[in-house]
Amino acid sequence: MAGRIRTMRPVVQKGDRIVKPKLRQESPRHLEFIRGLPCVLSGECGVDPHHLLRLPDSEARGMGKRADDRWTIPLTRKMPDALHASGDEIVFLGAHGVYGPAIAALLWQLSGNQEQAERALREHHRLVRLAGVMN
Repeated sequence: MAGRIRTMRPVVQKGDRIVKPKLRQESPRHLEFIRGLPCVLSGECGVDPHHLLRLPDSEARGMGKRADDRWTIPLTRKMPDALHASGDEIVFLGAHGVYGPAIAALLWQLSGNQEQAERALREHHRLVRLAGVMN
């Protein structure tokens, strides 16, 4: 797994009561691991971790909240701009043959094992090209 998890628990006061939102998991080691991988869309190096905007139903994240670090995929620095401009993360990634939550979950399981993660991403790119989704 991704090593030590740091949690953030902001406290929000609503009227007479204090609301403690669901904990957000942070893993600096996992984010560093993601930075060392090739882009999940292009295979290029020089990536940043992209926190997914749309998560599986059980992991809804709410307005203005970033997803847990386990829900990150490696994207080159120019890809997030194109992704946000498209208006729909699932459609944008799908056009490249990527289902973000599945890739993020796989990378979370492989976190720290650079060689195995790179092999998995290369195999993913090979299968997507065979399917004719990407050039």
